[in-house]
Amino acid sequence: MQETEVFDEQRCPFGRWYFGAGQEHFGHLQAFRNMAEVHRRIHQLGSELLQLHREARHDDYRRRLAELETLRDELIARLRELRQSAFHHATQAAPRTHRSE
Repeated sequence: MQETEVFDEQRCPFGRWYFGAGQEHFGHLQAFRNMAEVHRRIHQLGSELLQLHREARHDDYRRRLAELETLRDELIARLRELRQSAFHHATQAAPRTHRSE
């Protein structure tokens, strides 16, 4: 990840998807909107980790890195929720067809 992607949540690969195609396809779902705060926190922590690394504060860096792993797991869980929500929404919205014989 480029340093500019750490500071700008819309420029990282996930952010480009989230604010682009993701918003277009899933923006109406609460499960999609629930990911925004976790994504923002990942970038905030990434900026803090970058600063700790620059200052050679290795112990603080390692300690805070565990927080990043927790946020990563939370984002993955939110993505799974989105998948379920999108599937549920699609099956509810799909027209029901009945065959007459």
